[in-house]
Amino acid sequence: MIPNRGRSFHAVRPEAQCYIDLVNKGHDVTIMTCATNAYLEEYQKAGLKIIMLASLKKHSPGSD
Repeated sequence: MIPNRGRSFHAVRPEAQCYIDLVNKGHDVTIMTCATNAYLEEYQKAGLKIIMLASLKKHSPGSD
């Protein structure tokens, strides 16, 4: 999943907590996010698999 990368802890909390709850129930969850994600530390504590990205800008094939 690619979660909201909001920098405000409270703005991303509902979505982030859903992912954490899935892991707590035994599901494997992998997210792709960047270091500016306000919930990054919580994701790490919960044991989510994290793929770090330099940027989460939208990319379109052939537009480079």
